Amino acid sequence: MANAAKTVERMKNNPRDWRVEDLKVVAGHFGIAWRHHGTSHVVFINGQGEIAPVPA
Repeated sequence: MANAAKTVERMKNNPRDWRVEDLKVVAGHFGIAWRHHGTSHVVFINGQGEIAPVPA
């Protein structure tokens, strides 16, 4: 929890300096699945099946 909370705070304070690893930590904390199969994007998938591709 602490790691995800710190990551979210850091992301809020500097919204232009996020890494994909930061997004993966936060997604894992909130139960959001993600996949990254060697492509140029990481795909985040919420509980309703909605997807959000993010360039890696």
